[in-house]
Amino acid sequence: IVREHSRDLSHTVRLLSQVAHLDPQQVQQIVDRHRSEPSYRPIVVVEDATLAQVAAVTARRLDTELPDVVVEEVPARRYPAEAMAAHLFGYVGQANDAQVEAGALQGAIVGQQGLEKAYNDLLMGTDGAKRVVVNSVGREIRTLEEIAPVEGRRVQLTIDLDLQRAAEDGFRLAGFNGAALIMDPRNGEVLT
Repeated sequence: IVREHSRDLSHTVRLLSQVAHLDPQQVQQIVDRHRSEPSYRPIVVVEDATLAQVAAVTARRLDTELPDVVVEEVPARRYPAEAMAAHLFGYVGQANDAQVEAGALQGAIVGQQGLEKAYNDLLMGTDGAKRVVVNSVGREIRTLEEIAPVEGRRVQLTIDLDLQRAAEDGFRLAGFNGAALIMDPRNGEVLT
């Protein structure tokens, strides 16, 4: 929701909740948490919208019923085998104080453990930017410059899905905790 484009924010909350099948009280709480922020800064209501939600909101934007609601595609990291090798991949989260002091932006999603942390600089990409002219009450008048974001690079590992599954199943079925490493002796690739 971009509040500066909103004529009636409570109407937007009600209609968006209805169209996207969301709890109106939760949407209102999200909006209330961001009231102190500038009105031109979008409020994220749904981070991983379904195709049905995107279609419903987009259709309502065409009718100018939700002119203050924007649908944006955001690149995300994808893991093809769900939780398998989660200890290896690690995870991402909001930058903590130490990471912000080291140069990460406040609120940025960065690698916290595993390969996510080790290769964060490659995976992260760069944020876009938009320079705008605003009036005295902060309403956007025109755009001066817009820089598109750049998607992070892709990293392809040498982990073999079948071997990794066999190793994890072996530990689970035997009831043991531990570690296993399988490498290809011809080239040093880590397979499991």
